[in-house]
Amino acid sequence: MPFFFFFPGSPQLRSAKSNWLTPSPISNNTHPCNPAQPNNTDTMADDNISIYDEIEIEDMTFDEDMQIYHYPCPCGDKFQIALADLRDDEDIAVCPSCSLMIRVIFDKDDLPKDPEDDPEPALEEASAQIPVAA
Repeated sequence: MPFFFFFPGSPQLRSAKSNWLTPSPISNNTHPCNPAQPNNTDTMADDNISIYDEIEIEDMTFDEDMQIYHYPCPCGDKFQIALADLRDDEDIAVCPSCSLMIRVIFDKDDLPKDPEDDPEPALEEASAQIPVAA
C-alpha cells in the first residue's frame, strides 16, 4: 500500500480528509435498517415452505378410528393430516419419516361431520326408548 505524505493545510490533505470522513452510501436498499425497505413479516408462513405436491382429499385415505387422512409418501411412509387440523384450515400434510410435505386440496363443507356437533344420534336414542306402563 502506498504511503502519502501531505503537508498541513495542503489541498491534497483536505481532499483526503473529506474522503476518509465521508461515509460511503449503501450500494443496495436491502439493509434491514432502511426504512424504505418494505416489511415482509406479514406474509404467510406457508410461502416459505417447500411443497412436494398438491393432492385432492378424495385421493387420500381416511382412518375413521384415528380421524387422520393418509397419502403414500415416496419414502415408503405416509403423509398424515388430522381431520381437526383440516377443520382449523390447516392444509399441509407431513410425512413423519422424511421432510416432505404436501398441500391438501379440500372443501371444508365436504369434510366428515364432527360426531360432537351431530345432534341426530341423541334424537335416535330418545326415539328408541319405549314407554312402559307399570
